[in-house]
Amino acid sequence: MRGRPLPAIMQSVSGCIRLLAIDLDGTLIGPGNRIDERDLAAVGRLCAAGVVVVPATARWYQAAMRPFERAGLPVRGAIAAGGADVRGPEGEQLALMPLPEAFVDFVAEIADELDWHATVATPEGALRRGPHPGPDIRLPPWLEVVPRFGSRRPAPAVSVLLELPADHPAVDTVRRWHGVSVLRARTSDGTVFLTCTAAGADKGTGLRALRERLGIARSETAAVGDSEVDLPMFAEAGLAIAVANADPEVLERADWVTAPGGAGGIAEAAERLREAGRLPG
Repeated sequence: MRGRPLPAIMQSVSGCIRLLAIDLDGTLIGPGNRIDERDLAAVGRLCAAGVVVVPATARWYQAAMRPFERAGLPVRGAIAAGGADVRGPEGEQLALMPLPEAFVDFVAEIADELDWHATVATPEGALRRGPHPGPDIRLPPWLEVVPRFGSRRPAPAVSVLLELPADHPAVDTVRRWHGVSVLRARTSDGTVFLTCTAAGADKGTGLRALRERLGIARSETAAVGDSEVDLPMFAEAGLAIAVANADPEVLERADWVTAPGGAGGIAEAAERLREAGRLPG
């Protein structure tokens, strides 16, 4: 496995990983919205071994659950909406941090004016401004696609996803909003977008809230990711794992580097944990 030399805690094999947070797009899910069967099988084995596996994602809760539901995996907890909506192992809500209403108004108005693609997420679903995928595409009940936001303001809004390049001139304006955190994330095909949450809500605070509620130590926690939005949870995990296609700053902060997203990286990490005796049972 690639990456920096193993940290001392891994060399001594001192404890089991009991909580694993996995980024979805670009990490578990690769190009073409593809999930490697080896990774799904590894998640199933981890769950069976007693590891609490949760997606940590910019997606809202229902979208975060979809890959696991389709695979029949017993995953119900989540660090959703970029950390603003945290769910326990049975899907129960542990933390919720809504965005300032004024910011949601600003995004909706400027998206309509400048024709941005944007998504406003709530604990119950999402409203996306952009082209409809087509009359033959049946959308899930928790997603609505509209050509304009108009006066629509889903509430409570826990995150806003903006499909803008990182060097877009409007990005600085968005980042200057008081009370809002803006971090880069990637789609499964590598497109960069911005995830906007309330200040103080990120994947790191979400992971901390979850492990504290479960009574799991930082040293018993691992996180896997690929982009800037994942760095806060790296800081809250005893073991930080990056997929090979991760951003340079993520690779630099990782303890391990695995295969690319959607190409067996989760299975590779799970096998290494097993070989090191760091899985329960």
